[in-house]
Amino acid sequence: MLYTVRERTKEIGTLKAIGASNAAVMSQFLLEGVLLSVLAGVVAVVIGTVAAPYLSSILLPNSGNLFGHGQMISIINGSTSKTPAITVSPELMAIGFGASILLGAIGSLYPSWRAAKTRPAEAMRYE
Repeated sequence: MLYTVRERTKEIGTLKAIGASNAAVMSQFLLEGVLLSVLAGVVAVVIGTVAAPYLSSILLPNSGNLFGHGQMISIINGSTSKTPAITVSPELMAIGFGASILLGAIGSLYPSWRAAKTRPAEAMRYE
């Protein structure tokens, strides 16, 4: 986002020169950062849903045969089950998607604030 702000300095200067407020400029860059993180979150959920079981079966071929018992042993409650080592639950997908959006918004705060504080005269001088 910092690179985006730097590359669009003249655009920011033009917006500020024609009367755009600091809040309008800041919200433009915040929205862009959040939309990029939403897109990245969707792609990550799709790739994770498809790739997690496949990679689990390749990288952990003996996950169902843990300790030679033919089943997984839960460390928390001592129960046994025949579930694969890595499962992608809807809750896990929602947490990952939410984390993606939150980190995108947090990562966009400083660049959008910096864009909003740019003075039109300095921005127009910038090449």
